[in-house]
Amino acid sequence: MKEKYPIVRIDRSTMQDFLPMLMHKGIFSNYLSLPIKEEILETERKRLGVAELTPELQRSALTAAGQYRSTNFVVRDFGDYAIAFSANMYADYIGKIETELLDKKTHCTDPVEDGLKRVRLFKLAHRLVLVILSKVYEKRTFTQLEISKHEMRDWLGYSSSEKNIYRDISDAMFSLTWLNYQIFKYRNKTKIDPRYKAFGNFIYNVVETPKGYIIDVNMKFVGCVSSLFNDKRGNTPEMFERGYLSYPTSIISATREYSTAAYLLTNYLIAEQGNVQLNDKDYKVVAFTVKRFMWVMNINSGRATKRKAEFLKALAEIAIISEISPSVANLTNLSPSELENTVIHIKVKSDVKELDSDIKSNHLGASSNHLGVK
Repeated sequence: MKEKYPIVRIDRSTMQDFLPMLMHKGIFSNYLSLPIKEEILETERKRLGVAELTPELQRSALTAAGQYRSTNFVVRDFGDYAIAFSANMYADYIGKIETELLDKKTHCTDPVEDGLKRVRLFKLAHRLVLVILSKVYEKRTFTQLEISKHEMRDWLGYSSSEKNIYRDISDAMFSLTWLNYQIFKYRNKTKIDPRYKAFGNFIYNVVETPKGYIIDVNMKFVGCVSSLFNDKRGNTPEMFERGYLSYPTSIISATREYSTAAYLLTNYLIAEQGNVQLNDKDYKVVAFTVKRFMWVMNINSGRATKRKAEFLKALAEIAIISEISPSVANLTNLSPSELENTVIHIKVKSDVKELDSDIKSNHLGASSNHLGVK
């Protein structure tokens, strides 16, 4: 019998480098007032009085601008990475659809701005990417991948009565189709590694049917996992340089009601291999300062007391944590500044099959305070 929530393989670099880029709300706004990329760079060149800007100076200028337009894209630049809406491609797509339908009523006077209104990222898109990558591994293909709407709904943890999820999935699929992703690596604080990663669009050739979606998934996001589709005798170590992790898909449904902070930390704990000096045969131990964990969890309030409360509340939600040291009670008694500089050890079952069994037996559809945090 086919397992409803199988354990799959997901490329580790995709999990660690790409997925965090999805956690942005409302990343595009005021399209018509955005500055032009070429004008930003030309202004900076004149200001510095140089004949040409180095790649580092270009990065600095564009990061300072934050949002801008280029010939083909509307861009939100975060420095280490950028997310771009494929403006011209989308406009061409809209024009093609209108031509095929021969329906003047569907004409969009500003197709790019209309498209930007549909851009939805954040937690649902993050979870949907995990569903798609899991299906890629399960079905052993990244082209013409068919996923039914009810499979997406079930894996995301929704019931058949929650019809609104289909519209939300549609918006998330739209975003994953038209957003282009680039990651810029740095050799040091100023030097850019020329081998930066242009990831591109996550999915393309998307066809929505009444029952589901047929999609092609960008192989760059599938990464080394694609090598597992082949005869293993032909695989070489170089194929697996990016590494992959075993992922229990049951956690996607189990974390539906989690706060964003709890959801992000849960996936981080699953992806981390733990501290080799602290791990034992049954558990892996992920050890960092609370400040580092807060960064992973996207906890960034300007008030230290609020960050502390959000952190402790999130810990209480996470079902896969077996033990925390220092204890939650001791952490609660620390001042916010003391807490953030404290190194904590979080224990999680190291055997993915055991972890998966525990999730399925005790935590699917459950919502409880696992660590007694008030």
